[in-house]
Amino acid sequence: MTRTAREVLLHLLVLAILVVALFPIFWMVLSSFKPMSEFFVRTPRVFASEYTLDNYRQVFTLRSFPRNLFNSVLVATATSATAVPLGFLAAYAVVRYRFAGKSLFLAFLLILQMIPAVVLISPLARVVRFFQAYDTYHAIVFIEMGFAIPICTWLLIGFIKESCPRELDESAMIDGCGTLGILMRIVLPLARAGVVTVFLFVFLLSWESLIIPLTFLGSRSMQTVPLVIASLHGQGPGGSPPWDTLMAMAVVYSLPIILMAFVLQQHFVKGLISGAVKF
Repeated sequence: MTRTAREVLLHLLVLAILVVALFPIFWMVLSSFKPMSEFFVRTPRVFASEYTLDNYRQVFTLRSFPRNLFNSVLVATATSATAVPLGFLAAYAVVRYRFAGKSLFLAFLLILQMIPAVVLISPLARVVRFFQAYDTYHAIVFIEMGFAIPICTWLLIGFIKESCPRELDESAMIDGCGTLGILMRIVLPLARAGVVTVFLFVFLLSWESLIIPLTFLGSRSMQTVPLVIASLHGQGPGGSPPWDTLMAMAVVYSLPIILMAFVLQQHFVKGLISGAVKF
């Protein structure tokens, strides 16, 4: 087989994988413009006989979806903006300093990632009740931040080790730079791709979180989008899900993530191929 034939086969394989991966998104977008009657035809059709904007109109006018979308953005942004800097500082301390129990601390980070959130719901509920923080933003942010910081620390350890040699710190110290200056002027710029990658990862984890908001948020005005989508089950004709509304919500809910990935794709791709998995 010639080199040209191998390249053609490789491109065809990549194209086939891309089609399979993107077809559900394509179907979701098309379905968001279909009327409810199109979801109950005997033979499913990719392209409907008619399309409508009523689904999006209903989402933004008849329901409190904009408020719920704001809640999701606020919680995910606050969680990422607090967990990533704290994880970055912890990762730098682990990489650069020697202290007693360092190996135990790294093992503890791994153990924390293995504990499912549902196991900790009961003790967390007692803590939230004690501080009278039920149905508040800061309760959700602090809880999700507690789950995210170990992941941030573990991932950023690899990025800092790979992209920031210790010799750069020593050179900066000779020039009179303090620890904070080294962090902000040397380590952070060199590990920027890793920080952006971890930020997107934590944002996505908080963005799609369901069990924590489900447990600690009660009022409709405080709910995030995953809670609203889950609550719509059985509200369609005959007790079925309202697929037209769900598809429109899913499209709108996906846009912030797609926009962030598009804007930060250069740093994200660089981070994926650098020291993310090297410890």
